Amino acid sequence: MSEQRHNVSGEDVLKPHEYDGIQEYDNPLPGWWKWSFYVTIVWSGVYVVAIGLGFINDYTMDLQTESVRVDTLVREWEAAHPKPTITEEELAAAVAAPGASEQGGAIFASKCASCHGDKGQGLIGPNLTDKFWIHGGSLKSIHTVIAEGAPDKGMPAWGPLMKPDEVIAAVSWIRSVQGTEPAGAKAPQGEPYEGN
Repeated sequence: MSEQRHNVSGEDVLKPHEYDGIQEYDNPLPGWWKWSFYVTIVWSGVYVVAIGLGFINDYTMDLQTESVRVDTLVREWEAAHPKPTITEEELAAAVAAPGASEQGGAIFASKCASCHGDKGQGLIGPNLTDKFWIHGGSLKSIHTVIAEGAPDKGMPAWGPLMKPDEVIAAVSWIRSVQGTEPAGAKAPQGEPYEGN
């Protein structure tokens, strides 16, 4: 605890300034506080010299080191967990499987209908019931757009949020609504796709 300064007669010393009738005692800072302040000043000098001489990494060096480490971890993880590849034939078989379209309809209603309409007729997103496709109309192309998204068109990547069989089920439902021509369908967008 600090001691207050006293004048020769032993009275507490008040500072000469006054704010709204309030005066302040002239109390010295505690010794431990002053020494902490002095040590901080000395350490800041040592720290600046150490960074300048390369004994301590600065922010940029730490960022570069950590970026390399993170990139290495990502590459190792990707090597240990390769992306599953699926062929057009495998998709065709999965789409034709019994119940795939019904499961896909439930998935479409919960994840896709807000942009593509409840019948695939298109709202913000394109009409999925006609033969025109922005990113291709093959099963593989539809699967890729659902799984990886199309950020330039505002389509999110659902692959990280859905199981692989759910993505396939959504493809199945989209294929099942081809040519249904629902009322109020959005105008065609993209190029025509004549395949199955």
